[in-house]
Amino acid sequence: MELLEKIALERSKDFYDDAISPSAKKAGEAIETLTSLFSDVLLYPVKTANENFKCKYKIFKHELSKKMENIPQENTIEPSLIISGPALENLKYAFDEKHLRNMYLDLLSNAMDS
Repeated sequence: MELLEKIALERSKDFYDDAISPSAKKAGEAIETLTSLFSDVLLYPVKTANENFKCKYKIFKHELSKKMENIPQENTIEPSLIISGPALENLKYAFDEKHLRNMYLDLLSNAMDS
């Protein structure tokens, strides 16, 4: 019985290597092509927006930190939501206008100084 099981196992392995494996590889390649197309073409605007956001976030963090340098650590507080909420909301639309960005950063840094 063990001999028959070994032969059946070997035959099934040969069948997989000869018949199923090439089809599975082609299906895998097709799926990879489609997912690559989806990722590279259809998600390109999302990826670009994400990279743009990361860059703007670094600028925001750096510029706000610079404005906070003159505020003593013991005077630093969490800004009131009545100020920080609208300021951050509007800053996302005005970020590329340096003078407006600077105005919102001044407002936020002043709101963080007790």
